[in-house]
Amino acid sequence: GRFAGDTLNFINQNGITGSYNATTGVMTLTGSASLAAYQTALDSVSFSSSSLNPTNYGTDLARTINWQVSAGALKSTVVSSTVNVIGVDQRPVLSGAGNTTTYASGGVAVVIDSALSASDPDNLSLASATVTISSNFQSGDLLNFVNQNGITGAYNAATGVLTLSGQATVAQYQTALDSVTFSTSSANAASRIVSWQVSDGTQSSVVVTSTVSVGVPPTLGGAGVTVSYTQGGARATLDSSLTVADPSSTTLSGATVSIGVGFFAGDALNFTNQNGITGSYNATTGVLTLTGSASLAAYQTALDSVSFSSTSLNPTNYGTDLARTINWQVSAGALKSTVVSSTVNVIGVDQRPVLSGAGNTTTYTSGGIAVVIDNALAARDPDNLKLASATVAISSNFQSGDLLNFANQNGITGAYNATTGVLTLSGQATVAQYQTALDSVTFSTSSANAASRIVSWQVSDGTQSSLAVTSTVAFGSGGQTYTLTTGTDTISAGAGNDTIIAPSPSTLTSADSVNGGGGSNTLVLQGAGSYNLPSTLSNIQILSIPGVAGGTTSVSLSSSLDNLAIQIGQGVQNETFSVDASGSGNDTFVLTPNFGQLTIANFADSGTYADIVQFNSSMFSYLTPSTMTQAQQAQAVLSHATQSGGNVSITDSLGDRLTIGGTDIATLSANLGDFKFV
Repeated sequence: GRFAGDTLNFINQNGITGSYNATTGVMTLTGSASLAAYQTALDSVSFSSSSLNPTNYGTDLARTINWQVSAGALKSTVVSSTVNVIGVDQRPVLSGAGNTTTYASGGVAVVIDSALSASDPDNLSLASATVTISSNFQSGDLLNFVNQNGITGAYNAATGVLTLSGQATVAQYQTALDSVTFSTSSANAASRIVSWQVSDGTQSSVVVTSTVSVGVPPTLGGAGVTVSYTQGGARATLDSSLTVADPSSTTLSGATVSIGVGFFAGDALNFTNQNGITGSYNATTGVLTLTGSASLAAYQTALDSVSFSSTSLNPTNYGTDLARTINWQVSAGALKSTVVSSTVNVIGVDQRPVLSGAGNTTTYTSGGIAVVIDNALAARDPDNLKLASATVAISSNFQSGDLLNFANQNGITGAYNATTGVLTLSGQATVAQYQTALDSVTFSTSSANAASRIVSWQVSDGTQSSLAVTSTVAFGSGGQTYTLTTGTDTISAGAGNDTIIAPSPSTLTSADSVNGGGGSNTLVLQGAGSYNLPSTLSNIQILSIPGVAGGTTSVSLSSSLDNLAIQIGQGVQNETFSVDASGSGNDTFVLTPNFGQLTIANFADSGTYADIVQFNSSMFSYLTPSTMTQAQQAQAVLSHATQSGGNVSITDSLGDRLTIGGTDIATLSANLGDFKFV
């Protein structure tokens, strides 16, 4: 049963000294003395306790006392006695009181003292408590309590006493007392003294007190004014008729002006520091806080000077937020006035939409497919969710044949004026849908003019139009491949090295128009058969006739195709070619090994427009190009040639045969420059 606070007491005597260990509960007597002296000493040992709770809440009511004596190393048998411990009830303790809280007359209830601390030395629970308005109690005073943890409150409005009852732990009673609040309907502003006391059912604590300071809050009048603010205009003074009063103070400590209903990003409450009053505006919450001790008149002037403005380009939130509620409140210390309100109407001013992201340069290949002009355009409108129209115009270097192409979408319809080069888009649609529409516009042209085009863009919300922005369509270097069809084709290639393919004679007709453009361009007669070149054929530098195995390909050259390089064959040999060169001059027939059979009619063997035949030296086994000049190689080939009427035939070592019509060996021998060897 040993318990903290237990003590064994002994007075040294007859050479015997006592030492008590409070931790172990052992009294040790030492010193050589007679048996009688030790008997007397043991008989004098007493028990006491310094604990306020020696029975450990009634669970430890006795102590067993063990006795033993020794003579040197010899020890007696342990014998025991008993001490019954009778507890004496201790009063509980309340501490932590003394708080002063402020109650605003007519305001919400306030916690009186949340720092109270309850304890009881010898009880784990309490039975009751009283909370009393012990000084300056007024009719209308209330002590408020919410029942909890088995503790029930009963308030006597006639005496100002709140009685709490019900067995509960000490901690639960502490929480209960900390939750008690004060309120009053009395106009008496005298401070109230509140007394606290708890009981364990037998003993009660000493009474402790706290104070409730009752104040009459300041008042605000003259609110309710409605003013207007025009977007981008001067700041609007919110309410210049506010009045401030305080029956219990000549000064105020602060005020708040807040934007309540309708608050929108960009809203601002403006204030210039004055008369010891400093303002701080929180743009996130819309609250202007004024601080600093100043007279009522100074605060009235300060509040009357507060103005509203907005930095937003869309302060009405697309027409859905046309007013702001302004809430006003002043304070004198902890006492705050009732909130009063004013209104500011916000008048939006239509802002022009904005186009950005332009400046792209796209490349269009003459005669090629349409290209997107600028897919990086970004449209926005600060105060409109929709746009009404847009224009896309070729504003510089517009040419007849230029096209701006658009596919109707999302309620947006396009109309292109081919005379002016203006594409008009119309129809109500979202800003994002108009952006998508503009990003999809393409350019193409049938014009041969390769000057860059400047394209201007502009959108409108129906009232305001954006500033025009521009993009550029440049004409590329070509390098395209075009394939003719059996229909009527018009090819106008760019400045690069283009290839135009006629898959068969039926795809190259007199109705076609083929312009190779700049660069070195090739016309390929791909299939076998007889080709008729169109009358509108220009800017072709190479005529490729690969031939078809076992087939015959024939063509009559056009006068518009002087200086052609005519490539014959594809190395199959069993191909037959017939070229009438009468319409063209200065042509070079390029023959590859195993080209087959070629007949050139009307070969120009001399003069200004003499044609040339180019062989590969390896085609003739008897040629040694390393030791023979071009002329010597030509003489050797002609020495093996045969003549029949007006035709000269040259057969190479591979079996290929060239027949040149309209000449003879003698004339060719006189014009050895008609032959070239590589």
